[in-house]
Amino acid sequence: MTRVMYIAVSSITIVRPKEGNYLRGFADIVLNEQLVIHGLKIIATERPNGLFVAFPHKKVHFSCPFCRALAVYDAVYCARCGKEISHCQPKFDRQKNERPQRDIIHPIYSPLRILIEKAVFEAYWRELSLGQESGLSSPEQ
Repeated sequence: MTRVMYIAVSSITIVRPKEGNYLRGFADIVLNEQLVIHGLKIIATERPNGLFVAFPHKKVHFSCPFCRALAVYDAVYCARCGKEISHCQPKFDRQKNERPQRDIIHPIYSPLRILIEKAVFEAYWRELSLGQESGLSSPEQ
């Protein structure tokens, strides 16, 4: 049995690019009128169409070895006991694309990612062109 996935982009926010910043916008989507995903990021990349959709994520936490309080990755001192914890943090290999973040939600299969990206990109380009037609300055300027 084949099911049709319906994806509606409920909001697009265009972000004016700053020097060295790859963020181009935010999007909220609704899947099959049953599930909403807030906080998708539209990122400029070296891909053929120049964009990528990043799904919501959260920072990795770990326990302070001295007091067992939760600490955020990259913290130098524990917020509870004040002891230095920079040497106790989990190690991430940037060359293997390991990040100190965990995805909150993401598609498991590529066809779903492609559908979501297509819907978000279409809404992004439409919103960008509407802004230019109404006399607003382009976010690229």
